[in-house]
Amino acid sequence: MLSALRAARRTRGLPPYRERGGGVGDEGRASISHCPVGVETCVPVVARGGDEGRVMKGLMRWDVRRYASLDSTNLEARRLLYEGASEGLVVTADHQTAGRGRMGRCWVDRPRKSLLASLVLRDVEPFLAAAAVALSARAAVRRLGGEGPLCKWPNDMVYGGRKVGGVLTESCRRGGEEFLVVGVGINVAYTPEELDFPARLPPTSLLVEEGCLWGVEELLEALLEELEVRLGRGLNDILEEYRAHLAYRGCRVVLEDHVILGSGRGEGKKGTPRGSGERLEGVLMDVDEAGNLLIREADALIRVASGDLIPLGTEG
Repeated sequence: MLSALRAARRTRGLPPYRERGGGVGDEGRASISHCPVGVETCVPVVARGGDEGRVMKGLMRWDVRRYASLDSTNLEARRLLYEGASEGLVVTADHQTAGRGRMGRCWVDRPRKSLLASLVLRDVEPFLAAAAVALSARAAVRRLGGEGPLCKWPNDMVYGGRKVGGVLTESCRRGGEEFLVVGVGINVAYTPEELDFPARLPPTSLLVEEGCLWGVEELLEALLEELEVRLGRGLNDILEEYRAHLAYRGCRVVLEDHVILGSGRGEGKKGTPRGSGERLEGVLMDVDEAGNLLIREADALIRVASGDLIPLGTEG
């Protein structure tokens, strides 16, 4: 296992993998811990409503529910909302049997190899929430001593051309209340030979890219603390940080299954797809205040509301 990891890191010109001892102390990182409940059990580690599952951090009250296995943390968060849970709910699991990504795609994971969590927020726009969570994940990795991934529009985290994680936002209404369920998945402890699942971008992990094995719990705790900081900021501050860590800025990219806005050369009706299978190729310039992607195509600046972004000529 370690020989394959070391070889993969040498190929990419990364520093050597740092083997870890147990406990806190090795470069300030705590050893990895796992839920003691059997993987097929769907009972939370902390019983619903138990005070020991609630964490008070600053202004946000995080209500953390831990599971060994779930169909989907987003689905469980919605179920708990309908049962009376509210803003600040966090559902996390060691494994998902029916994880989902954008456009109904499957999210595949191996038990105890990923950070899988869904957070319930209110009064925040979906793009802003997704950006804040992705930035908080990056900041959490950096807090623990890593370099951290970049943000790939609209909802992924990447190292070069390799995807390490993603974010999925879904709205949920309960009576007259509106909530936003924000799911986040990060590949944490995969070795190169374990990254064999199908994906549009080659998958990677924090272990492969950073050369260090962090515990899922410490990553989640750091992510929640970083997210609380960002939720207290204004829109402009989050957008500025997102733009600073936007992957492929100034590079040529391709967009598929995209919806364009505004006045761009070659577009169809405003706010409609260009057509099934049609591709847009150009230079990624920025994102606007609404989270739309700005692409330079020849002499036109095109705003893209949604789509699948593929980098061109990026190391994969």
